Amino acid sequence: MNQKTLFFFFSLLIFLVSLTGCTPEKTTNEKLHYTDSRTQAVTVNGFSLNATPITTSDNLLSAFGKAQGQINNKELTITAGTSSQYYRGDKSWKTLDSSVVAEGTKLYFTNANTLAVPMTGMVTTDATPITSSDTILQAVGRSQAQLNNKLSSGTFVDWSVTGLQTIDPSRLTIGVASASKSTMISTTGLITAGTASSTEMGYLSGVTSNIQTQLNAMQTTVTKTTTLNLAKARVYGTANATYYVQLDVPTLSSNLSFILPSSAGANNEILKTDGSGNLSFDSMANLEPVASVNTFTGTVVLTTTDVAEGTNLYYTTARVGTATRAAIMAGFLATPSPAITSSDSIISALGKLQAQINSLESTKLALTGGTLTSGTIAGVPTPSASTQVANKAYVDSLVKTCPTNFILVPKNTTYANRDFCVMKYEAKDDGYGTATSTSTGTPWVNIDRPTARAACQALGGGYDLISTDQWQTIARNIAGVATNWSNGILLDDQLNRGHTDSNPNSSLAASSDDVNGNCSGTNQTCDSSTWDSQRRTHVLSNGNIIWDFAGNVWEWQTNDNNVVNGADDYMANFSGGDIRQTRYGASAFCATPGSSPYCGMGFGNFNYNAGTVIRGGAYNIGVQAGIFNVHLGLATTYTGASTGFRCVYVP
Repeated sequence: MNQKTLFFFFSLLIFLVSLTGCTPEKTTNEKLHYTDSRTQAVTVNGFSLNATPITTSDNLLSAFGKAQGQINNKELTITAGTSSQYYRGDKSWKTLDSSVVAEGTKLYFTNANTLAVPMTGMVTTDATPITSSDTILQAVGRSQAQLNNKLSSGTFVDWSVTGLQTIDPSRLTIGVASASKSTMISTTGLITAGTASSTEMGYLSGVTSNIQTQLNAMQTTVTKTTTLNLAKARVYGTANATYYVQLDVPTLSSNLSFILPSSAGANNEILKTDGSGNLSFDSMANLEPVASVNTFTGTVVLTTTDVAEGTNLYYTTARVGTATRAAIMAGFLATPSPAITSSDSIISALGKLQAQINSLESTKLALTGGTLTSGTIAGVPTPSASTQVANKAYVDSLVKTCPTNFILVPKNTTYANRDFCVMKYEAKDDGYGTATSTSTGTPWVNIDRPTARAACQALGGGYDLISTDQWQTIARNIAGVATNWSNGILLDDQLNRGHTDSNPNSSLAASSDDVNGNCSGTNQTCDSSTWDSQRRTHVLSNGNIIWDFAGNVWEWQTNDNNVVNGADDYMANFSGGDIRQTRYGASAFCATPGSSPYCGMGFGNFNYNAGTVIRGGAYNIGVQAGIFNVHLGLATTYTGASTGFRCVYVP
């Protein structure tokens, strides 16, 4: 066959193959042929659960969805138990025995059921001794029969005792009782019933004569010549009266006699003695006058000048100057108040004055070295226009004030060399990703540190996330203000920790600064006179109020920790220059720093080599929360429902 013929047959073969559908597949932009493997690999996109039965009109996707939905609604397979178990209502296998079956008509063996069994069938005529093979009925019956056969109480027996024995007196019968009989002991020591003579009846041991003879010799009535020997005498007011006048005689070393007056005396006379026991009535005018009173003679009118000081101390200016607050200033409160009125006490007036001073202090202008000279203030730039005058209004225009709902914090040169402003409230999200300081709304949480810091810096120049040094400045300022302590006295007992007791178990919005709002939302009650550990506000030395500085949510700091600080412990237990105290703790502590609640200052989670710094505490950590509380182990990417932040502004 030549080449032309071969080419013809080959072309014909290709044509026939194309007619039978055996065309080789294209891999791009063409439909693939049906195969088992491709069908098995098809995904069930659009599959959804449906627990209704499959019908003939369902396609594969809906059929699969209905099958899976019905399977999901079925109970799990019940695992097999043992032949001695039963399947209980709570879907668990339990051993079946009498301990889990309630008592029905068949009673369980108990002491009460046993003791309640009647003694039906007991025989009390068999007086033979009890044996170990007897039933309870037999044993009780034999016991009763043996008791029945014993001697009755009226039977007398002869008996004798040898040696030293103790005999129950109720068992002794010494003869037939009759009148004028008595117990007698014979010359041989036997106890008998004998007849007592009149002489024997008239004597007692130690009596030297007949008792009746002695009674007959006694005087039957008390006469005026009768001498009565009495230790004390009681005279009743009326017959059968309940109350009386009692005369008692003091301890004497010799006899003492008083002779009463022969008359009743006159009105306003007094009873006097002549020193020999003779009593008589006399008038007050005849009495000798007092020679002197406290060295004063004549008509004396005593004043405190004439009386020595006792337990009641006299007033001196030195004492007032050195008196403790608890003695003189009890109840003093320098909380925001109106002007003094005529109805104020000295204490309330001083409190209002201090509150107003604090308010002025918070807004004063601090000038280093500034002095007022001829109407100008040194250090203030010279007015640039003729309309400007170097007065308070001009100076105020040069001073940068804190933004809305930020408060001024006085500097602490250990941590901050200048005053700064801090959010009064924990940062909130305004709904557009902008950090705001408002009393409404719950804190912005579930935010990592980079995002929190960026939110602060986005507020403008001078804004940033709070630093550890700035936090320390605020915390030490709070600890130095007496009104933040439970007893209103500096370092006395504990600082308030804010919302920390999981009641409720979530963060809270803030409220107004009025005294009834300080415990807002905590289910506790506190105001200016009622302190509570859950109080959510603290007061700075300049009178400014800050919310949730301890408790509610943790707050991010700009700083990182990269050193080993030491073991975890309560902040009040670090002192004496410990690095944990210096960096994160207080400068002074309460009287019992080692006992709960550890001055209310918080806990230190220090045992980390590296990590971020968060402060304050959260709504659910209890006594570990506090203004100095710190945790050094979280990553910058950490987020949580109890972690938020607070921004600062440096003018």
